[in-house]
Amino acid sequence: MISLTQGQYTLSILLPGATGPSRSITLPGSGMALDLNMRFSPDGKKLAVISQGRNVWLLDTATLSVLAKAGPFVDSTRTLAWSADGRELAVGAGLSGDGAITVFTVK
Repeated sequence: MISLTQGQYTLSILLPGATGPSRSITLPGSGMALDLNMRFSPDGKKLAVISQGRNVWLLDTATLSVLAKAGPFVDSTRTLAWSADGRELAVGAGLSGDGAITVFTVK
């Protein structure tokens, strides 16, 4: 669930395989968009959040703290993909049609 209040987005997160209650994290509204795209890492310990706001947020699912923020990208970001071992995160842009992909090493 995503809600916007006073310029901040609150994400209610229920980890894969977990049963309630969900936990919440609040991120600044600047650079975020309502149509968020999220992907859990293969081990479920990290959550990548991407928006058309040209930023990628990496969250720790145990503490719900922001581990990193990448961006802003020149073009709006559209897709996310984790490597099978969870050590790399691919971010795809594409509104301009260039099909650029950026790969980040995740620690």
